[in-house]
Amino acid sequence: MDTLQPGLRNLPVVMLTASTQKSDVDRAYGLGVTSYLEKLSNPAEFGQGVRVILKYWLELNVRPS
Repeated sequence: MDTLQPGLRNLPVVMLTASTQKSDVDRAYGLGVTSYLEKLSNPAEFGQGVRVILKYWLELNVRPS
C-alpha cells in the first residue's frame, strides 16, 4: 500500500471479525490488513486464538530492520 507512512509500513494489522464474506475479506486486504481472522464464538477458544496470534507476532515473527 503506497499511502502508508514509512514508519508504519511494517506494522502488523490483524483484523478479528465475524464476517467471512469474500467482499469483506478482499476489502480488508485491499486496505492493508496483514491477517484477517474469523472470531471464534467460544470464549475459551477465542482466548487461545488471541494467545497464538500474540505469540506469532510478538515472539516468532522476524521483521525487517
